[in-house]
Amino acid sequence: MEHGGDAGAEHPDSVPYLLCELRHLIAYVEDKPALHDGSASFMRDYLRTLLARTQPRNGWDEWALAGGAGHGLMAGTAALGLDGRPGSAAATAATAHLEIESVDAADDLVLVEPMDASVNLSASSHGALRSGTDNAAAAAAAAVTSTDPATTAIRALRPAPLPPPPRPTTSYVHGNRPVTINDLPDDLIRRLFVFMSGPQLGRVRGVCRKWRDFASDEKLWQRLCLENWRALDKDEQLWDLLLRRQQAHEGGGDIDDESPSKRLPPEARWRTIYPAIRNVPQWSCRLQKTGRFICRLVAHQIGGPLMDEENMPYVLIVERRFNLSHLEAFVLREAAVFYFEPERKDDEEGYQGFIDYLIQRTRAGLALDEDRRIIFIPPCDYSQHTLKYAGSGLLGVVQHAYPPLAS
Repeated sequence: MEHGGDAGAEHPDSVPYLLCELRHLIAYVEDKPALHDGSASFMRDYLRTLLARTQPRNGWDEWALAGGAGHGLMAGTAALGLDGRPGSAAATAATAHLEIESVDAADDLVLVEPMDASVNLSASSHGALRSGTDNAAAAAAAAVTSTDPATTAIRALRPAPLPPPPRPTTSYVHGNRPVTINDLPDDLIRRLFVFMSGPQLGRVRGVCRKWRDFASDEKLWQRLCLENWRALDKDEQLWDLLLRRQQAHEGGGDIDDESPSKRLPPEARWRTIYPAIRNVPQWSCRLQKTGRFICRLVAHQIGGPLMDEENMPYVLIVERRFNLSHLEAFVLREAAVFYFEPERKDDEEGYQGFIDYLIQRTRAGLALDEDRRIIFIPPCDYSQHTLKYAGSGLLGVVQHAYPPLAS
């Protein structure tokens, strides 16, 4: 708050100076309607600062004592005067100061520095000050009339009253409208949505129309899907496999539909496929052949009884191969079905090389792990007609037994 020219020309300890400052304060508040609904604490702080700035240095001791004693000191200071002379002008000015200060300074620390013999604190008045606000008037009277020659500084802290109940506060922008998250720039709100999970995006879509549009952004859902299943970015047949699996699980729709992905709305493809992959179990493993590393795999379970982590060994060593025509006889109905994809981009070459190797020899790969049998199935008639997958990815089954293999 700026000071006017008239105020700067007057001495701070003068009536014109204080009047000018108060006019500036009133004009400032009247010019800002938004302040009318808020707390008046800034006005009290301003008045305290103004009184402290304009208080003469030689009257500080009595001013501090008066702030501690509150209204109880008013009568004494008006009659005796803070300079020790009855009815002095200093007493009148201090009385006006005290009238304001005593209202809002209930928690202030009272500092009493060495004083003249005419204004001192006796032991009895010091005890009265510490006894609380009920004895504040008696302490003030004793402080003014006492002739005890004590010259040592005394610090007395009045017991603080109970704090007032919390007052509801509201942040405001222009005018009296409360600030909400929608006052943030749209780009910033969209940025916040990037850090949300799929379930969180689904919930915030119900907040309002604006958030529904933001949370429906296909880029958000695409990122969530590809974090779980990289092959969705290239394998269109995988979409059909997952959608038919979801329809079968929910008990609705035509599970024999050859291409359900084609009926997905372009503006909601990734958001629609997300529920189908959200809870699919997956494991990481290493694929080896006769001791030679091939690639790292992610195994997604897409059918059969749910397996636990112990049922999928981390290292899968392909030790045997058998003709693809035997799959109908070897694969059990209760086997768990998996979709294998390369874990990283640098695993793609080894992954595709292994598929080509099996296709060229019309063979399925077999890895043994105690009583578990892991069968790797390249694209073939069995994967297309029995497992309902017509893509170029690598499928597999895990079972605990199988019929003896033909020689």
